[in-house]
Amino acid sequence: MNNADQVAVLAKLAGSGITTANDVALTRRLGTSGWEIIASEGAHPPGTPTGAEWATISSYAIGDANPAVAFVGKLRVPRTDQPNPAGVTRANDMGLWVALPGQGPQLLLREGGALGTKTVRSFVALSTVSGSPTQRRTFSPDGRLLIIRVTATDGSQHLLQVQLPGVLLVN
Repeated sequence: MNNADQVAVLAKLAGSGITTANDVALTRRLGTSGWEIIASEGAHPPGTPTGAEWATISSYAIGDANPAVAFVGKLRVPRTDQPNPAGVTRANDMGLWVALPGQGPQLLLREGGALGTKTVRSFVALSTVSGSPTQRRTFSPDGRLLIIRVTATDGSQHLLQVQLPGVLLVN
């Protein structure tokens, strides 16, 4: 919950068509509006190839002045005996998305994706800190700045600052 009583929560879903593969969703409520589903397990993540699905949503945060919801999601990696039209592997199964008010999620960064001339091996954003009641350590309280630590496949490390909406600054 932010200072304006706007909320983002992981919700457990139930009902017709809901299985253990799609029973968790990241939801948001802005003010007195109804709840909206931002992302759900089993759904297609924007910015990824056809056939990709979210497996889990591991961490998230909502800003105050800009109630964007930033979240880390893991894509489902098919078993080796299953089709894999999206080409999802353990080397490219994690991503970072942001959902601005009134918009669906947008992919900001994904393992295996390009960062300038580099390839992203891993990243750290919205990670938990022992004893902290929130995952805002890398997301400014006002929701306008997201800090991401990226390790490239060549071993180099980069600190990214994303000024929302959508301006990327690389250090």
